[in-house]
Amino acid sequence: MAETLATVVWELPGEGAEVCTLKDTQPGFRLAGTAILAADGAPFLIEYAVGTDAQWRTRSVDVTCNEITIELSADGEGGWSVPGFDGCIDVDLGFTPATNTLPVRRCGLGVGQAVNLEVAWLRFPELELERMTQRYERLADDRYRYSSPGFTAELKVDENGLVLEYEGLWRAIGRH
Repeated sequence: MAETLATVVWELPGEGAEVCTLKDTQPGFRLAGTAILAADGAPFLIEYAVGTDAQWRTRSVDVTCNEITIELSADGEGGWSVPGFDGCIDVDLGFTPATNTLPVRRCGLGVGQAVNLEVAWLRFPELELERMTQRYERLADDRYRYSSPGFTAELKVDENGLVLEYEGLWRAIGRH
């Protein structure tokens, strides 16, 4: 039986909100959530689940956005069910801060350490999968600097690696 490790409610001021639950599914983990967002004046209801193995490597991704369903699988070694993503261990869902938890937990960086990663990024609201280079630098026990081409933000995380503050975007307004 899966043990719930944490539940968080995030808001994206002026654009929407999300609830996300992190579960220990032994031998892996599961991030699952529901987001209600507005982008370019259009409403979006998004439900997602990301399954990992015990090392926090992405193994499954299920996203339903309005009437569109996307299902991906990965072998944890960088092989994906879609071409063009060989070597990517993590998925980044562009509509949620939840997937930042994956590299934060998997990489186990010490303060002052950084890592560059190739990820499978699901762009939102287009729902197009792209390969992207991302960088995580651990600034303090609970802070990281996230960078991708043309974008940088500081992330404050809790003891589970879930984002509490995503500079200029998301912030937690409730957690258990």
